[in-house]
Amino acid sequence: MQKLLFVLPVVVCSLTLSAQPHKESLGVFVDCGICDMNYLRNELAYIDYVRDPQLADVHLLVTRQTTGAGAARVQLDFIGKEDFEGMNQSLIYQAEPAESRDNFRRGYTRMVELGLVGYLSHTTLGDEIEVDINVADRKPVEVEDNDDPWDYWVFKVDGGGNFRIQSQQSSFNVRAGLNANRVTEDLRIRSGVYLNQNTRTIINEEEEISSKVHRNGAYASVAKSLSSHWSYGMYTGLRSTTFNNIQLNVYASPAIEYSLFPYAEVARREITLAYRVGPSFRDYYETTIYEQDQEMLWSQALELAVRIRQPWGSVFAGLEGRNFFHDFSKNRIEFNSNLNLRVYKGLALNLAASMDFIRDQLSLPKGDTSLEDVLLQQRQLATDYEAFMSIGVSYTFGSTMNNIVNTRL
Repeated sequence: MQKLLFVLPVVVCSLTLSAQPHKESLGVFVDCGICDMNYLRNELAYIDYVRDPQLADVHLLVTRQTTGAGAARVQLDFIGKEDFEGMNQSLIYQAEPAESRDNFRRGYTRMVELGLVGYLSHTTLGDEIEVDINVADRKPVEVEDNDDPWDYWVFKVDGGGNFRIQSQQSSFNVRAGLNANRVTEDLRIRSGVYLNQNTRTIINEEEEISSKVHRNGAYASVAKSLSSHWSYGMYTGLRSTTFNNIQLNVYASPAIEYSLFPYAEVARREITLAYRVGPSFRDYYETTIYEQDQEMLWSQALELAVRIRQPWGSVFAGLEGRNFFHDFSKNRIEFNSNLNLRVYKGLALNLAASMDFIRDQLSLPKGDTSLEDVLLQQRQLATDYEAFMSIGVSYTFGSTMNNIVNTRL
């Protein structure tokens, strides 16, 4: 029988189990979109990986968030089922910034192993568990209140491009960006600049048609915590986009947000209501259908967002409404949703849908839109709505406890 050895970074001690083991094995349903399942099965081969949560003794739900430094913070929720009903716990694995993929999977796998000890102790494998906790030689580390030389600031630079050429057409695209973010418990700062340039040329019967489209801008936002449920902040930025007929757009929007659940529960459930209001100055490339070359606009927006991830699946729904103050008929309502639902055993339903009601296209240029502009997607078209929907169903059946790993061709 395989010996299970757990090494923890503390003093040497022994573990006494009072409960009598009564199960031959432990069935675990791993609900993890980031896990390397081949690696997990190889490292923890002594458990049974079941294919459905209704067949499991333990439902392991793994969620991931990104810290202010760009590192992964993985929360592992162990949910007891059947004989282990009510035996639940949560563990956190905090990865290092720019951690290698191998170290990352070693880290969260170790946390999975630690979290399963309590359940394994109630199986026949309990007699094979050894706990070795040893840091007798470790020296205490003095920690300052803030020994971060970057003061929590994280910077990211990215860029790229592509070029494609054929006998009748060619295209060239380039992009670049810079982000600077700072995240603490009470303050979140996000800022960046971006550049996107797209050039396309088509030759048709010795006639050359060229398209040049760009989308450039900069943004900054600050969010400050007031309590575990309230926060306020400011959004500001500028942008230029040929597609939307905007030569320059400068905006600023104070905002406030209320979270129904404490922010600490964001990994599993989140329901927020946010309100934004502020001015926006626009300078257009061409005169708009409303006879404007430039204008100052005031607008407001209200957004409701629901994000939930539970053993039965996950759901996201967002509803946002915004309008301009000078004319309330110039408004937009956006709805986005995504549902992943476990219906029964191996049956799962996936649904995504979005619907936008559009009444605020103030930047549409005056005059007719040419076929060339439409085909080359050089400018937006007038529309009252935009809708999208996708649906999918999956069903998994067969062996419920196949732990064999085989990565061959």
